[in-house]
Amino acid sequence: MHLLHLSALLLAGLSPAGATATHLSPVACGLEAQRPTPTQITTTGVQATSKAGVLLGGKLHSFDALPETLGSMARAAVLRARAWCEQTGAVAIPDERERFVLVAPAGLSGKDRYLKVAVKTANWLDEELPRTDNQMPPLPEGQYQDDVFDPDGTAAILYILESETDQALLISQLAKEEPSLAQWSREASGLAGFHLLRPLCAGVVMQVKGNQEWSPEHEVANRTAKVLAQRRFGVLPYWFAEGLGWAAEWKHDKQLYCFSHRNEFIYTVEHGAWGLNVKRSFEKRKQTPLEPLELEELKRGKWNLAAAECAFGLTSWLLLQDAPKLSLALEALRVVRDLEDRQPLEDGGWMRVPGWELPASRWDAEFGRHFGADWRTRATKEIGKGLRTL
Repeated sequence: MHLLHLSALLLAGLSPAGATATHLSPVACGLEAQRPTPTQITTTGVQATSKAGVLLGGKLHSFDALPETLGSMARAAVLRARAWCEQTGAVAIPDERERFVLVAPAGLSGKDRYLKVAVKTANWLDEELPRTDNQMPPLPEGQYQDDVFDPDGTAAILYILESETDQALLISQLAKEEPSLAQWSREASGLAGFHLLRPLCAGVVMQVKGNQEWSPEHEVANRTAKVLAQRRFGVLPYWFAEGLGWAAEWKHDKQLYCFSHRNEFIYTVEHGAWGLNVKRSFEKRKQTPLEPLELEELKRGKWNLAAAECAFGLTSWLLLQDAPKLSLALEALRVVRDLEDRQPLEDGGWMRVPGWELPASRWDAEFGRHFGADWRTRATKEIGKGLRTL
């Protein structure tokens, strides 16, 4: 078997999407990875093991004595998180609908609040992007079957991490479990949060050194939306994934805090001004429709304000359209990616193509198929007039 998941992983939003505040330190920008020493790791694990467990209905259960009522997806996710919980003294709290398991330090006072934000975001996502039938056509027998995606078939793990040191430790552990993460892990330990497709999980760092403003609730909303959308639709176009994370934040309290790869001063007033700023930006376009290449300017590793406004505006518009149609469009794009992001090998195997991106022409045509060929023209006009959600 020749499977390379690295491409899909790198396309899963592994950039520092936690760059959510004013002054980012070199660590937060991913320029320096702060890694825990072996002594820190050992000490943390010894002190914490007795606090670990699964929290259900206010009662802490041992990993060796899980209740029979715990569903299979939640059970599998809990067991995946067991090593981390026992090493750091964290508790696993399953979502009642088995969409995710929140893992947080046992003594963290805000974990109940973060769970509520995650559940609220998951419920919102289910309404906006409802589950649809798997559209993948029958695949050839053999190695094409090695990487079959099962929409909503796995519960995500949402790790709440108290520090960058904890994140570095977790990333190191994930890389041992998933060898294809090795290269990424050497670069990612200093990032301010992450989300992965394989294994399906997200990390939220409660505080990043050097940031003057920080909102853990926004981090939770943003990451939850992105990782659960991946759970359902695989790797999304980058601009849509970023726009979806922002839409989840805006739904939370009409403010934005999470700006991937942004390393500059942000005035406090900006957090709540994005809705008006997007309206004004589109208003200035007059009759000029938004072009796909403008959205493609929002790239991993690079901040672009104009492209970010376009992504937030257009994603917000799409979320106001017929929800089942939008899910069908995203499912169709998932199938395109799954089939085309494969490079045949001489021995009959295949591999994912490093850095493969869904061509803009494909998502433009797919959204046009579901919402009309003039969808971008109508969206531009309506966003300029002001969307009710913004």
